[in-house]
Amino acid sequence: MKKKFITIPVCFFLIAVCFFICCKRETDPPVDVGKNYFPGNTGHWIIYKVDSAVWNGFLYPDTANENFFKTFNYFIKEKNDSVYFDNERRSTIILGRYKKDSANTGWYNCAAWAVNITTSTVEKVEENKRFVKMVFPVSENAGWNGNAYNTLPAQIYSYQNCFTSYTINSHFFDSTVTVRQQIDSTVFESHYELEVYAAHIGMVYKRYRSIERNAGGHITNGVDYSYIYESSGNN
Repeated sequence: MKKKFITIPVCFFLIAVCFFICCKRETDPPVDVGKNYFPGNTGHWIIYKVDSAVWNGFLYPDTANENFFKTFNYFIKEKNDSVYFDNERRSTIILGRYKKDSANTGWYNCAAWAVNITTSTVEKVEENKRFVKMVFPVSENAGWNGNAYNTLPAQIYSYQNCFTSYTINSHFFDSTVTVRQQIDSTVFESHYELEVYAAHIGMVYKRYRSIERNAGGHITNGVDYSYIYESSGNN
């Protein structure tokens, strides 16, 4: 009788432990690796104001300006238009790109890019070149080769200012991460590339600057442009 008295409570104890473990597994929230910084839902869109300058002494000669540069201002809208499966059976987002020259003109389609959001990366095809825009999990100073899947020389991207607030163009974002793509400079060249991503929005700022200088320090060729967040939504 004593043996039965001991065995029954032990069985109930083991059952209770198993039940607790199962319940805990069911209620534990999924690990946040940072995928919310690049929304992949169909219909999501972002509008940017783009400011750019181009230096080219052949295309834009200007005797009054020794740097030979011309400015351009316009708007770009990027929208997750649809999804299909590529030849590797990966879910692929068709990213429609639309452009207009001013706030009062209509949008027209200017390109269609592609995006793959995998368990470990965000890969974006821009003008037939695949770039690794992000890696997961997002963590401070994590680095990777952004050109791993194209023919360009290796370029090490890294995360900075992870999970910090950010304000641009009077818009406040409570959680952002900066992807530093390239920052280097010499007497004759300067390269500066970075992108800022906001949680549940996507890219809210981009800066690209690649210029060449002559011996006198004047810019002879290059481009400098910024994508500045204007608005976003889903439809």
